[in-house]
Amino acid sequence: MLTTTESEFHLKTREGYDLFCKRWTPEGPAKGARILLTHGIESHTGWYEDTARALAERGFEVSSLDRRGFGRSGGPKGHVESAEDFFADLAVLTGFLHEEAEGRPVFAIGVSLGGLLVAAHAMRSPQDLAGVVSVVPAIAVRIKPKPLQILQASFDNLTRPERKYPLGIPIEMFSEREEVKTFIESDELRTRQVSVRFFFSISRIRWWVVRNAPLMRTPLQVLLGEKDEMIDNDRIRRWTEKVPGRPLEVRQYPGVKHSILLEPCRGQAVDDIQAFVDQVTRA
Repeated sequence: MLTTTESEFHLKTREGYDLFCKRWTPEGPAKGARILLTHGIESHTGWYEDTARALAERGFEVSSLDRRGFGRSGGPKGHVESAEDFFADLAVLTGFLHEEAEGRPVFAIGVSLGGLLVAAHAMRSPQDLAGVVSVVPAIAVRIKPKPLQILQASFDNLTRPERKYPLGIPIEMFSEREEVKTFIESDELRTRQVSVRFFFSISRIRWWVVRNAPLMRTPLQVLLGEKDEMIDNDRIRRWTEKVPGRPLEVRQYPGVKHSILLEPCRGQAVDDIQAFVDQVTRA
């Protein structure tokens, strides 16, 4: 394993919001591929530092992004004006990485909501990413609002799009391990509520991704937790059956819930990610 160095840098959205980014760089001979890492709906860069460091120790340069309104980035907390804001933020970092990469391939790892977003980004801009790793992707979810909540939210989306709704995800859905639950509950940067416009923007992206699986021609790896109560693993597998891109790989880790990259199986997941990236770059 290589030793690594860590650094922070900042980019700007098209509106001028500050985007917090962190980088892990291997000291010594690095692999050609560069990796972008982005988080889920409650999380931020800090949740996945161990994963990023482990990948850097294997020779990859990893850059992680807090999207607008999350973690240490600027912008209205838990809010977007439209679905395009998600892709604009990803494009800021992918563009920056391509400028630095000098032709080297850029891969994206997205967790939960991030897994949905990087998949959608690859489908919209297939030339931008050499490969995608979607970890417990929010392409198919089990948690759904009640009809009256949808009616109220629809009205708010027209009249008060910035109105915040609590996420209300039970902590037990993340993990069975007490240390993981304590880590999440004590995180001061954790996002606990998002705007109604944010909810509808996610729904619009999910609807589009589910119905346009044939557009996913970028190499894809999907990592699932066997006991995940947030994500519908069966529906995600059915979605991947319509994906034409190759290589295509779906892996499931036994005995874990949603937070794969905070569990003991993280080491195996990192090994699997490395093998996937190496396979794609050798092709």
